[in-house]
Amino acid sequence: MAALHAESPALALAASSSTVSTVSAAAAAEAGADASSRKNKSTDKGTATASRRTAPPADGSVPIRPLDKKRARDRRAQQALRDRTRSTIHNLSEQVSTLTRVVERQSEELSVLRGQLDGVAAENAVLKQRVAAAAAAAAQAAAAAQAAGHRLAMVTDTGDSPMDASDASAAASSPHALFVSRPRPSPRPWQMTPLNGPVTCIADTLFVGFVSAQRQVLSSQVLSSQIPLSPTASTTSTHTSASQPANISLLIDRRRRGSDEVAKVASDIVRTYAEIETLPKQLAAHFLMTRLLKWLVLLDEPSWNDVPVWLRPTLAQLTIEHPSWIDRIPWPAARDFFIHHPEVSIDQFAAKYGTSLSIRWPYDPSMVVIQPPGRSHDGVNSTDKNLNEHLVNPIFEHYIANLVNWEVGDEMRAAFPDMARLVDEAQAQSPQQPAFMRLGG
Repeated sequence: MAALHAESPALALAASSSTVSTVSAAAAAEAGADASSRKNKSTDKGTATASRRTAPPADGSVPIRPLDKKRARDRRAQQALRDRTRSTIHNLSEQVSTLTRVVERQSEELSVLRGQLDGVAAENAVLKQRVAAAAAAAAQAAAAAQAAGHRLAMVTDTGDSPMDASDASAAASSPHALFVSRPRPSPRPWQMTPLNGPVTCIADTLFVGFVSAQRQVLSSQVLSSQIPLSPTASTTSTHTSASQPANISLLIDRRRRGSDEVAKVASDIVRTYAEIETLPKQLAAHFLMTRLLKWLVLLDEPSWNDVPVWLRPTLAQLTIEHPSWIDRIPWPAARDFFIHHPEVSIDQFAAKYGTSLSIRWPYDPSMVVIQPPGRSHDGVNSTDKNLNEHLVNPIFEHYIANLVNWEVGDEMRAAFPDMARLVDEAQAQSPQQPAFMRLGG
């Protein structure tokens, strides 16, 4: 009994161990069955998915894979990019074509303008040649007229009288005595004019042309014995006394019509210099023009006496060919300087001369002109001030007749320092001379 009780725990333990083993085996078998079932399900699902992927659609169309969709999207993007590129190239090609047409049209217009410019240049060259030829012809006519006037003046002064007894005896003893004649006197100072070359500007054309035309008229009248050669013989109203103030109405008002051709031409010449802008400088330039024009037309002693001493030709003006505009420079040293420097053009000189020239006038600039009341341009008394003549103030005329009152400005000194130095030295070395000096009394 005791032994029975002793074996019972062992048997119970063995039975319990057997039961645990059985349960564990069953659990393991069940777990293996579940795993196998899940594997079979997964395999079936994969097979079904693969079958669905590979199985053709029910309508019989070709199945579309994702890779094919991506490739299709890429192809469409590339096509769109090519379309945009072609559109851009087309637009740029149209712009290039449009700009090319514009450039071609502008090139054609430029060619037309160049042709017109060439035509104008050729016409300008022809006109310059004609002007030069006319000026040369006028200069030749003036020279011929001047020579004729000199010959006539010499004949008038000396004459060709018959030979006296001594001449007759010389003619009898010598076969060449027929050519014996009295010696000719040298030309008078007022008969020697500056040696001018071809014209170089519009002012020279006006100046030389007027002198040549008037000398030709006077010479033809004298040679045809219509009038004597005298200061009052001119039909162009070229002579006025130095004591009378010059009439400058044509300079102030170009609409006026007067009989004084010298004043008219002098006014036209002064207007060609845009640099001479103030009234005192215009009147001073007009003063020089009228004196020179009257003397060069008449070539007589009264008109020569009207020319200031410092404005009369120098030796260089009489012996060296030079442009006519140099003769109208007030300072003798400056005239000689520009004669010996022909490289200086009228444009270079006028740009500095007109802007820097100054006249010493201590009064108001408006006082350089006076207008006598009640005197009209035709000599008839009038109360209309618009008809009254404008006259140079005699006091101002006295000032400009003195070369000391003509000043070389800083701009001209800077442009032509050697000329300014010569002018200063000449004015410092030469004694003060009267503005006018009459010859022969």
